[in-house]
Amino acid sequence: MRLTSFRVRLYILVALVLLPIYSLIVYNILEQRKDAITKAGTDVKTAVDIIMADQRKTIDITQQLLLTFAQFPAVIEEKADACNMLFVEIIKKHHEHYLTFGVLGKDGDLWCNALPFTPPVSGADRLYFRRAVERKAFSIGEYQIGRVTKQSSVNFG
Repeated sequence: MRLTSFRVRLYILVALVLLPIYSLIVYNILEQRKDAITKAGTDVKTAVDIIMADQRKTIDITQQLLLTFAQFPAVIEEKADACNMLFVEIIKKHHEHYLTFGVLGKDGDLWCNALPFTPPVSGADRLYFRRAVERKAFSIGEYQIGRVTKQSSVNFG
């Protein structure tokens, strides 16, 4: 009986010694977890800010390009062959990160594009076109699959 009693007391003593150590370990783990979550949140916010700035820059550049393209004689005079060749050269030499450049008429029909296409191709139902016509200003469309490129994109008008 005394041996059991001594053994129980020894277990209690060891538990009392180890309890603060385990408590400290658990506390440290919880603090590290909290710090990791905070750091992850900060890292995600930083990444989102960088991506947003990059997207804003891309949008601004695209707006300037479209304004410039609208001044080209081939676009103003609706010379399809000259316009097509011009856009092909622009993409090849300067802007290969764009899928294509094209021009829609007032009715929404595509008449010029850097990629070959078979008319009729209409963009009249596309959000970017409808907004541009409605607002008479630069517009951004929505995620879509291009009718000419057959790739996912966000178009601008």
